[in-house]
Amino acid sequence: MSIEFDSYDEVSTDDEHLFSTPLGTVCEGWKEAKIPMNNTETFSAVVQFVDEKKLQSESLLHYSSAEQLVIVGGARQNDMMPFTNEKGVPAEATSVVHDFNKGYEYALDSSRCVRLSALPNNTADVLSSAEGALTLGPIMNMLIASDLMFGNYGQVLNSDGRMLDVYRAIDKKTNDTVEAYFYGAQLENYATYKLVNGVPTLSSHAQFTHSPADVVPTLVERIRSCFTQTASAPSENNTFTFEVKSSMSQFSKFDWAVHYKPLYRNYKRCVWPGS
Repeated sequence: MSIEFDSYDEVSTDDEHLFSTPLGTVCEGWKEAKIPMNNTETFSAVVQFVDEKKLQSESLLHYSSAEQLVIVGGARQNDMMPFTNEKGVPAEATSVVHDFNKGYEYALDSSRCVRLSALPNNTADVLSSAEGALTLGPIMNMLIASDLMFGNYGQVLNSDGRMLDVYRAIDKKTNDTVEAYFYGAQLENYATYKLVNGVPTLSSHAQFTHSPADVVPTLVERIRSCFTQTASAPSENNTFTFEVKSSMSQFSKFDWAVHYKPLYRNYKRCVWPGS
């Protein structure tokens, strides 16, 4: 049997729901799929975030497995540094550097070193062994909860013309839906949906503006000053003691709009948890 078409029309906006799953919706029995992000590459981005109260903030994340460095800066949430979730960082510090090669943490402001300390063992970027050795964890530990089970929900056309892969998961702790948008192996957007009056509603979202990995040179002098300041007040024998735990090597406006194309023809029953 053969079928021929004389013509066809683009699916109208009103009918698009017949071909795609709605935003924030998961499908019962959907096949699990691993998100494509490469944990070994350098990741450097400015992240614009809108929370549940519609407050906007901006943060920086630089991660390099080759350099064994993590750099975070920008807006804090609940007194925690972004991405590493570290508490107790001096209020005047605008950025924090974790140096896994040397085992140091540098807390910096815009012009100087605020504090030099040992690497913490309880932040999102650190893996701690039973013996107390600290190693650099995977980048995903700082971006997406490791216990989420994602499914691949096809592709969407971003407003800049790129096709993004869509992954969705249910956060069993909150019953929220988490959506992650990837361009290849590069995380572009991240969103959380809550159920409001039976309808999945966008609660918070983040957009990643990837930038060249040139953050480190801008911090070198401030990092050096951490040692200069510490050494400027020596003990009686002109030495200073510093406890270091072992370390081993192992913004533009928000552009959130995505436009669905008719990529879905058949899909299983889609439900919102608790509905």
